[in-house]
Amino acid sequence: MGSLAFYPVDPGMPVVTGTSYYVDASTVGTEVGTIENPFRTLAQASAQSLSAGDAMLFKKGETFIGEFEANYIGEVNNRILYGSYGDGEHPIISTLIDQPLTWTDVGDNVWESVEDVVIITRLYRNNAEIMGAYGAPLGTTQPDLCEWDLNGAKLQVYNDPTSDTFQFASNEHTFRAVDGRGLYFYGLDIRGGREAGLYGTAWEDVTVSYCKLSRDCYYGLRVKNHYFNNGNANVLIDNNFVQSGWTLDYKEAGIDADSFRGAREGMMITDNFSDYTITNNYFQDHCHSAINIYDNHVEGGIRNLVINNNYFTSPTIPYGGRIVAYGWDLVGYEIAYNVFEDQFGAREQIDGHDGYIHHNIWKNVRDSLIDPVGAEGVCIRMNAEHGLVRNNIIENNVFYECQGSLDFGSGTTFAEGGGMELITIRNNIFYNTSEEDIYNSVPIRMFNGNNVEMNRLYTMQNNMSFCTSNALFGVSLGGWEATDRIGVVQFESETTAQGHTCNGNITADPLFVDAEAFMLGAGSPAIGVGLVPLATIDYNGNEIVQGSEGTGYDLGLYNQGSEPVVADRTGMTDIKQGYTTGMLDDFRDKALAQYV
Repeated sequence: MGSLAFYPVDPGMPVVTGTSYYVDASTVGTEVGTIENPFRTLAQASAQSLSAGDAMLFKKGETFIGEFEANYIGEVNNRILYGSYGDGEHPIISTLIDQPLTWTDVGDNVWESVEDVVIITRLYRNNAEIMGAYGAPLGTTQPDLCEWDLNGAKLQVYNDPTSDTFQFASNEHTFRAVDGRGLYFYGLDIRGGREAGLYGTAWEDVTVSYCKLSRDCYYGLRVKNHYFNNGNANVLIDNNFVQSGWTLDYKEAGIDADSFRGAREGMMITDNFSDYTITNNYFQDHCHSAINIYDNHVEGGIRNLVINNNYFTSPTIPYGGRIVAYGWDLVGYEIAYNVFEDQFGAREQIDGHDGYIHHNIWKNVRDSLIDPVGAEGVCIRMNAEHGLVRNNIIENNVFYECQGSLDFGSGTTFAEGGGMELITIRNNIFYNTSEEDIYNSVPIRMFNGNNVEMNRLYTMQNNMSFCTSNALFGVSLGGWEATDRIGVVQFESETTAQGHTCNGNITADPLFVDAEAFMLGAGSPAIGVGLVPLATIDYNGNEIVQGSEGTGYDLGLYNQGSEPVVADRTGMTDIKQGYTTGMLDDFRDKALAQYV
């Protein structure tokens, strides 16, 4: 069984309309920024004034050490470009350097630096990353595979380090774009940064394309302090490799809470903003989230977030790699055409209003190997942690061989400003999911689903579930006991006192052709039995039409007759299925009118 991975492609560097300046770390000469006499250092390049349409280009195959400041403002249709030139690999811009340290033996094979060190998030010994203890002193309380920790401002390590070299980031950030507007980042490999490799605030009209992010740092990309009232952020993040480079297995590293080892987030984007599109990226090995979107309860909230056509995997990380999109005021988002494969404790944590989650694949999502609280292998979790969650649709997804599929529940009431309502789940296929007892052997679990003060008006229609080892599939409404389930018969037709509706659901084998494309085979009971979806484009980018068999639409990813998808989906660019919240109004109003 192969991978479903697909990879970013080079969209090409945009045309430069102004003056191009060049940087070559190996140059010897007058260093004035021309292609004949390029700048040599990042300090020289940062000091060069740039205007709209200009470009600062770094030579491919070269490594540049230090922090770079992108201080200048471009225009929406005439941006300042930070890109690359020449032949070879992406130019590396890094703050990871050798740090000269002297040492004192403090006993028990623990050595402490004489010098104070800045906060370290990732540490390398003789150019190989080593495991941090995170929260407890070195010694007998830590497993042997934890090799360093901070004792106040001092670095502690095991074994005599006096002949070794140590590397960690010299700066908080590597590439900074504060109040970044009218910018285009292309073809750069940005590494290091104690906090972030690429850092920005208040971005508007910014593109990050075909870059390599997340090595040797805590956040691959960190953007904050947006200003919603200034207009749309209009940020595009596309065709990037967001790979942490973390290779250490820490499942036996003595941790019983969420892990902070390695690269914590591939991308961390917070505060209020609108119009962010994250598409065609490859995310790998992040110890908390591949993407973390968070509304910090500031005026304006988050609007028009699109996450589509991305590939997510964390096969060597015992916990993490998920999407987080939540907050007090997250409205109008779309998560579509993504693949989530080989993740542990991933649980895509998604809240908000008027969200549309469709045509995604979850494959082999399992419980965390380090078993922190809340690290079940659930594909999607909505829990109203930060306010009311309502009017979200989950349709035409495939959940394959996952430990848990959908998890819903509110810990707050509608009267308290929380609660969950008007959640629609339809046209999905659940295959060999939720077999563990903790999931009640059902694909959909609803905490407090029988409490009308917290949860109401869920609709579960025309889904298909199949399990080779347990035929009892349905919905768990209230808790952990088998008596809380809606079983097979009720899963096909049931309306509860809380206004939850189940009908048209099927327990049957969808007859996938294989576990790569998830195409429906001939005679599949999933053909022609679905409801009309909001999306008009299937997983292959083909128009969705009524099924050739039966009177309805096909369940799962494809319109029947669509050509099978192949492992390389590089041609799947720009097929986002836009929709407006108005498209959901009729459904919402009718559902609310039914509830008494």
